[in-house]
Amino acid sequence: MAKSSIQWNNDGFHEILNSIEMEAFCDQQARRVSQAAGKGFHAKHWHSNMKGGRAASLVICDIEGLLREAESKALTKAVYRCEE
Repeated sequence: MAKSSIQWNNDGFHEILNSIEMEAFCDQQARRVSQAAGKGFHAKHWHSNMKGGRAASLVICDIEGLLREAESKALTKAVYRCEE
């Protein structure tokens, strides 16, 4: 049986992960989830200050969002809805 191997293109991964298109995609997904979760959740953009640092997007919550997640899993349900 023949063995196969994978050659990772690390420069290609780096280029994709740090691209403007990936940054825009992450922002769009965070906004989509925060809107689906509703009141108390907000999308936030973050960018690493490290050399070659990549951007990230996240959904943060205030106290109201924290309570809504604890009581009804509002954020968890929004994430699953947005996967479709």
